[in-house]
Order: sequence, then C-alpha cells, then structure tokens
Amino acid sequence: MKMPEILAPAGNREMAQAAFAAGCDAIYVGAKQFGARAYSKNFEQDELIALIGEAHWRGVKVFLTVNTLLKEEEMEDALAMVRPLAAVGLDAVILQDLGLTARLRKELPHLERHASTQLSVTSLAGAEVLKAIGFTRVVLGRETSHEEAQRIIDETGLEVEIFAHGSLCVSVSGQCLLSAFSGGRSGNRGCCAQPCRKSYTLERPDGTVLGKENTYLSPRDLMTLDEATTFATMGVNALKIEGRMKKPEYVFAAVRAYRAALCGEETHADALRLMTNRPFTKGFIFHDFGVDYTFDQHQPTGEAVGNICRMKNGKLALHPTRALYSGDMLRLQGKRGAFPYTVQQTMNAGESLLFSQNDMPIGSTVYRVYTESVRNDLTAALAADEAHPKTAPLSMTVFLMPGKPLCVQAKSGDCVMQWEGSAVEQARNRSLDQETVERSFRKVGDTHFSLDSLTIHLEDGCFVPVSLLNAARRDALEALWHSLTGKALTAEKEDADTPFSDDFFNATFPKLSSSATKPSAEKPRMLLETARGPEAFTAHLSRLSRVLLKDLRLAKRWREAGVFVEWDFPQLQETEAAYQRWKEAEALGFPFDGIYARTVNELGHALHGMPRLSKSVPLALGTGFNLCNSDAFYEVARWAEKWPISRVALSLECTSEEGVIFPPNGPALEMLAEGPAPGMLLKHCPCSLLKGCHDDSECAHCAYQKNVCLVDAFGKRSMVRHYGYTELLSPRYLNLREVQPLYERLQPAWLRVVDEGEGSNKFLEQW
Repeated sequence: MKMPEILAPAGNREMAQAAFAAGCDAIYVGAKQFGARAYSKNFEQDELIALIGEAHWRGVKVFLTVNTLLKEEEMEDALAMVRPLAAVGLDAVILQDLGLTARLRKELPHLERHASTQLSVTSLAGAEVLKAIGFTRVVLGRETSHEEAQRIIDETGLEVEIFAHGSLCVSVSGQCLLSAFSGGRSGNRGCCAQPCRKSYTLERPDGTVLGKENTYLSPRDLMTLDEATTFATMGVNALKIEGRMKKPEYVFAAVRAYRAALCGEETHADALRLMTNRPFTKGFIFHDFGVDYTFDQHQPTGEAVGNICRMKNGKLALHPTRALYSGDMLRLQGKRGAFPYTVQQTMNAGESLLFSQNDMPIGSTVYRVYTESVRNDLTAALAADEAHPKTAPLSMTVFLMPGKPLCVQAKSGDCVMQWEGSAVEQARNRSLDQETVERSFRKVGDTHFSLDSLTIHLEDGCFVPVSLLNAARRDALEALWHSLTGKALTAEKEDADTPFSDDFFNATFPKLSSSATKPSAEKPRMLLETARGPEAFTAHLSRLSRVLLKDLRLAKRWREAGVFVEWDFPQLQETEAAYQRWKEAEALGFPFDGIYARTVNELGHALHGMPRLSKSVPLALGTGFNLCNSDAFYEVARWAEKWPISRVALSLECTSEEGVIFPPNGPALEMLAEGPAPGMLLKHCPCSLLKGCHDDSECAHCAYQKNVCLVDAFGKRSMVRHYGYTELLSPRYLNLREVQPLYERLQPAWLRVVDEGEGSNKFLEQW
C-alpha cells in the first residue's frame, strides 16, 4: 500500500522551511499574481526558482497555484510567469481557468495540470470530464463523500488529492459569488472577504425571526487525523493541508501530525488542535452534517485546562490540569465577557497561576486556545535541519587555453554539466596563475555543494579577470544544480492540442446542426428560469423561446404551451443520486428538449445519461464554468466539436470593460439579463444549526427548506434547499444595463431571465 503524499501550504519561505522540517512530500505555493490567496505574502519569481531547486534537492515536489479566473489582458502575463518555472522543474500547476488550462496544454504539454478544488468536481462523471480534457490530478471538492472518492480513484486512473486538514469553504468551491456581490471582493480572483465567517439572523421574508444572530454559514475546521490510514487504504494520492495564510508553526504541527498518523506514531494531536480557534469536523467526506459540521459562535473553543478557584488570601487562581508554556494563550471568562491572557512562564500541572483580575466567576472554565510548545518544537527542528545541511558532492575540472572558451566541467553523482564562457584572452603582461584560479573555484561554501576535487588545466599566457572566474563558477554550479533538481522534460504527448481521451464514455455524440446552435432571430431569444407554470406568463409566452426547469413535473404544461424545455440538472449529485435523477426523468417520459449543466459535474452526468435518450439533445453550459476570457470560450468551442454543446454562458464576473472575443463558429452565447445575483451553492443547510440536525434525512419534509432568508447589514439573502443542496442568493439584483457595453459588443444569442415574480413579467413586457 502506497502512502499518500503530505501536501503542505507554503505562503512564504518560513512556512516552506517549517514544512520541510516536519517531513512533507510536497508543497503548494503561489506567486505574487493569479493565486486564490492574494493576501498571502507569496513569492517573487526568482524566489520560486530557488525554492524549486531546494525542494527538489530535499525530495519534495512543488506545485504552483494559478487558480484564479483570468481576465483577457492577464493571460499572457500568467503564461510568462509559468514558463521559467516549468523550465527549472516545477512539478505541476493547479488550475481553475479553462482558458489557461488550454494554453498550458498546448504550449507546455510536459507540465502536469491539476484541477483545482475551485472547479467543484464532486462526482465520478465530473472527474471523467477533467480527465478527458487533459488533467492528471483532481483536487476533489470538499463536499465529496469517501464512497464517491473511492469510485473516482478506482475508475478514472486520475490522481486524487483530498483536503485533509484546515479551514473549510462552506460554499462549493468556485461557486461562491457572495463576497463579490456583497463586498466587491471576488473569491475567484483571490480576494475573498469571507462572508461565511460573519454572523446572521434567520428570518422569513416577512421579517419573522427564526434564529437569533449566529454563524450559520461558518463551518468548523477540518481534521481527519484519525482517518489518515483510511485515505491510504483508499489509494488517495495526496492529503492536502489548507493554510497558506497561517503561521509556520501551524504548518509544522499539521505536517508532523499527519506524517506520524500515516506511520503509526505519536501525532501530538492536542498541540495541533490548538493551532486554530474553531472546533473540528471530519467534513462531508465522512458524512458530518449540521451541528457536527457548523461552528456555533456561542460554543467555547480550545482545550479546557482547569477552573477558577479562590485562594486563602482572596486572590483568584488556576491550578492547571496540564503543563502550560510561556507564551500560551488562555481565554478567561469575565463578568462582562471573555478576554485573553498570555502565560508568562512555563509551569507544571497542579501549580498555581494567580490572577490580578477579580471579576471572574468562581468555577468558570479556563481554555487554552494556543500553545507555544509547537513553536519550541519547530525551533528545535529547524536548528537540527540547519546543523545537518544537505550538500551534494562536487568535482570540478577547469580548462583555460588562450583563444578558446573558458570551460568548466562540474559533476555531482551521475550528473555531469559542461559550461562554456567567452574566449580566454592572451595575457599582455602578467599571466593567470594556478593559485588565483583555485581560489575562485573553491568558493562553494554558500551553495548546496561540498567540493571533493578540483582539477585545473591552465596553459601559459592566459588572462581572465577574477570577476569572470567567479561568475563562471556561479553559472556552472547553477546549471548543475538545475540539472540535479529540475524535472526532466518528458516527450510531448501525442496530439497535445486535442483535449479528448479516445475512450471518453465510450460514446460519440453527433454534432448539432447550425440551426440548433445559432438562433436565426436578429434579437436575442429569451430563456426563462422559473419554478412556475406557463399560466403565470400567459401574456408573454410569445416572447419566450425556452424555459429552464429544475422540476420536470412542470415540463408537460410548458411543452403544451409551445415552449422548448431545458432540464436544469440538479447540482452536487454523486453517481447514485444522479442515476436516481435520470430514473425520475425516465418515469416522466424524459419531458425535456435540452439539458442545462451548471458545472463540470452536471456536464458529466448529462453525457453519462445521454445514451438513455432516443437521440442526443443540446447541452448548455451555465455560469459555473466561469468562462471569462477568449481562450476559455475557444476551448469550450473545441468541446462542442465532440459533445452536443449548443450554448455557453458568460461568467457573471465579467465586467463591461472585458475585451472578450467570442468564437464566431462556436456555441451560442448566453448572458444573464435580469435577476438576483447568485450567492453560494452549499451542501450545508444553514438552518441545521438552528434545528440541531446531524444529517439531511429530513430535508424533504422540513419547514425550513424554502421561504427562509439569511439577514445582515447588507440585506436579506433568500435561500432554498432541494436535492441535497442549498442555493443562497445575494441581496444584489443584476440586470443587463450593468454590462451594456459588453452586451453590445458580444451580441449574445440568448438572454436569461431569472423569475422573481412580477418584476420578471415586467422585464419581459418591456423587452
């Protein structure tokens, strides 16, 4: 059984060193641009080049996060950033943007591409789509169950990376726009304002309060330390630790703990638990839900270390049940609320810690919320690492002959590198001597090499400035280092510009006729997304070309009204659930004329289910594909050459200033014309904290599945729960006027209207 690699976050050099000291197998890093953690320190390009070399010498892989959505003008900068890193052996790049994915597949086919968790893949069908378009690893969405993860491992051949520890996104990763539309900071652009961590009240639309202020959207932190061997048995390739914005001691504690868990050793789990201020969950992957998943802000956190008592002299004291270390942070409970306290000196269990405060209730529990012991352990580990530096044996041979290039042969192990410089000059006065050359080439103390032998072939009459000798040494050793640590470039893949695997789904879908992909009307056609029947739109039926339905029980009525029906395939469905959705559709006689796929998951489910139909139906790709640059649209146009994709939606993060070029012969373009802005897509139910739910078995019969709002200073966010997930809307209302220049430039063939009652009817009438 192969052990999973421990993949550690490295937001700066100190975190990387902590990960190395703890024994990680790989690190993931970000550059100054295009990473999903824009507020992390991150690395300059020269720093990344040096880090790749050092990591490889230690046997550690380096993955680069380029997992934001790219604007049109950013594509070339992103490529320019990746190319030199790929040249020195970058092991993989983690991607969300489909345009950048396509460009890297074509220009750097040797570079491994990992599908970011922000692509939101939680099913076997979705993973198969990723494999078909050239990804080698999938970072599964944190909503994936371990049963579905096992299917993906067993049936796709993809490497599978799973989040094992750290902070959780409550939203399906990549399908959260709440930060962008509430606070103007896009999570897909690396600037998430974390609206999920804020407090809300739960209310009915009429203002009736259901739940008092609490963190209904905030999950606990993920901790799967007890399941590390389960992951190994499953065949998971990598256990990912979240935290590029955390401290080095957090990284050290997490890597140390999971390495020990895989090896059956002491994990120091208590110390790891004190690296965060939230309680823990095993996550959706092990079926935690509701109160087992959500963080209640009224719930105390940390490690209980005793209770407040009164001494004979009247002072308040704590007799800790565990040893406390200088620098430990305690949380004390005063009459006016909780407050922090820093331990000033190390003390054993049972000793007395006296307090000057007198407003703490007798018997109140004291919690340790941070321990300095981890920092002490990290300092010791770094010192040990520094005391035993890893150096490679080095042999050098230097050739200096007048009129010929200065030549340096450098060898380490089986790796030999020959470096040549400019021609050696003929000495006019004093010739170069052996001692001077030797002195320059023995200066290897600040490198990763230890010099075993130095041979100098120096002919009479040579002259080279000492500065050029030193430069020759540095350049030769740098070339040798890159050869030692860099990953050899593999042969280009056959037909690297073709994204499809030969056996994808063992099916070939006919390309749709042009009449199916391009409406002939001069004005764009109307697509209505609704949960109401056609009788609500009697006056506007002639203006509607298509209707988008989640509930297929409405489809017959819409068809009888002469409207083309698209099935809005339910999101977040794993294999068995998706199969059940197809069975339900079959029982109704497949009453749809097309399928709407909001994410990669739904595209996979649609293609899997298509053989059930008598003929292929057109597929539409929704805003969850986040298409926001020309390369992304051209990539999807390539998909349409094999799959029956007739329409694609413009990302809601595109602004009026975007310079997107839409392929003239690709699928038709859809833009949102009117409706509330989407907020989040969640497997979590915010009402579960209020109700005390431990699972979602009663969701179908719950009085809170609809007509519930999350409320804060920004306004009311309507939410509805169906098919095992929750849709949460933003308070902001979107309309075509906000992106009018973009609309006029792209001339979309379809406009989507999200039904919000009377307002939607008015828009249709005005249009």
